[in-house]
Amino acid sequence: MRVARGASRESNPISTTFAPCLPGSWISPNTPKEEVMGWGYRKSMKFGPFRLNLSRSGVGHSWGNRAFRVTRTADGRRTLSINLPGGFHWRKTVSSSRR
Repeated sequence: MRVARGASRESNPISTTFAPCLPGSWISPNTPKEEVMGWGYRKSMKFGPFRLNLSRSGVGHSWGNRAFRVTRTADGRRTLSINLPGGFHWRKTVSSSRR
C-alpha cells in the first residue's frame, strides 16, 4: 500500500477503517459476522431471445435483445430496458413486486 509523503500508515483512514473481504469489495471491521457470511447464486440460460434466470430468490425470465428487453424478476417486478450505443440506457420498473 502506498502512503503519501509525511503520512504514516496509522494516519491513513483506509487501512485503519476498512479491511478487504473479497476482491473488489470492502467491509467495515465493525460489521456483524452474520452480514458478512451471506451467500448468493445466479445462473442465466439463453434460448434465443428468451433468457431464464435462476437465483437464490427464485426464477425470473426476460425476453428481448441487447437493445430492448422486458424482464420479470424472481420477486415479481416487471422491467423495461433500452440500451443504446455509447453507454446510454433507460430502465423503467413497470409493476412492483407481488410480495
